[in-house]
Amino acid sequence: MPHTVVRRLRGGLAALSAMALAAGCTAAGYTDNDGPVKIGVVVPRSGALAAYGNGAVAGIEMVVDDINASGGIRSLGGRRIELVVGDSASKPNDAAHEARRMIDKEGVSAILGPISSTEAGATAAVTERAGMPTIAMETTGVYGDRSFYIVSVEAAQMGTAYGEFVDHLVDDQGADLRTVVITYPQNDYGEAASAAAEKKLTSLGYQVKDSIAVDPETEDYTPTMLRVRAADPDVVVSALYDRDGILFHQARYNLGYDKPVFLCGIGGCDNPDVWDALGPRVARATLGHRTVSESFYNPSADLPGLRTLLAGAKGETDVPLDQHFVIGAQTARIVQAALEEAGSARPQDVNAAMSRIRIAAGSAYHYLPTAPEGIAYEDGSIKGAKPVFNQWRPDGTRDIVHPPQLAAREPDLD
Repeated sequence: MPHTVVRRLRGGLAALSAMALAAGCTAAGYTDNDGPVKIGVVVPRSGALAAYGNGAVAGIEMVVDDINASGGIRSLGGRRIELVVGDSASKPNDAAHEARRMIDKEGVSAILGPISSTEAGATAAVTERAGMPTIAMETTGVYGDRSFYIVSVEAAQMGTAYGEFVDHLVDDQGADLRTVVITYPQNDYGEAASAAAEKKLTSLGYQVKDSIAVDPETEDYTPTMLRVRAADPDVVVSALYDRDGILFHQARYNLGYDKPVFLCGIGGCDNPDVWDALGPRVARATLGHRTVSESFYNPSADLPGLRTLLAGAKGETDVPLDQHFVIGAQTARIVQAALEEAGSARPQDVNAAMSRIRIAAGSAYHYLPTAPEGIAYEDGSIKGAKPVFNQWRPDGTRDIVHPPQLAAREPDLD
């Protein structure tokens, strides 16, 4: 899962953006016209994250086709949306180059993407200067102060949610959990998520016995798992990428270590590819046993809009109808709402409209369970956004087990 926390960009970059906006400047290549509204998409179509980008593009394209077939942007007299798709090649420099091309050459009104936070930082360095509204998908932090928005959940909130979920297991499920060990990748995302988790757990009265930073390039999680086992915690909280998750759960299995409750996310516990890579025997013994995964998505969420989206997409695309597809579709609905609210395709007007959009909870255009209150923005993030917690079944499917209003069943810790 491509997620890393980010710091809000201030100082020179924010000042440049503020000056441009105050002067009424618009993105260099944009010109007012009556043609289709150009929306840029900057995601990896090749490289390590190509599956994420291609899934997101499929979701975006499906929604844009629906918008255009349904009369276009009504506040703009029915103007259609034209997507301009660029390939970041899973590289920050390429993402920045594509963002610059979208602004200077293509004259887009907004940019959807990128997906990974390393690409987001490079992209924001370009888009913030231009005041270009940029709606990133699976990043877990907001880069910039004026025109950068995320569709997922911030890393600190993800960390806090671990603490809240442990308390839910104790208070509402009667679990006897008192001590915790945290493991996390040694990068900005891991540090922010783990710090927030430790702060929340400590404030709730739990003892954090150890907090273990792991090199993201490690090839073996056995030493980490031995250190965890030596601390003998009741709960292990782990932030894991897909590759980390495979190594983490394989080490658990090899050591026969299944005493604690394992809470982990996102890709390293919740991605079906991790289940497949581990194989049914190892996956059932680890992911399927005393493990709950933090996530942005579950196809079983009781959301009418999501059900309609997935039903309409069956047989219409070759990509999996997974988190990437759904987040892409949600991002397209967000930019649609911003265009309708703005009544203009000028980038600065679309950007100003982002703080006023509303996609009601449970409505036809509300797809993500991480936005239980619907979609409205504050400081670049969706108000009230929280991860959901999933649990695997022996057949390799997942149920939401928290929050209660979305849960298909209660957590099983046996």
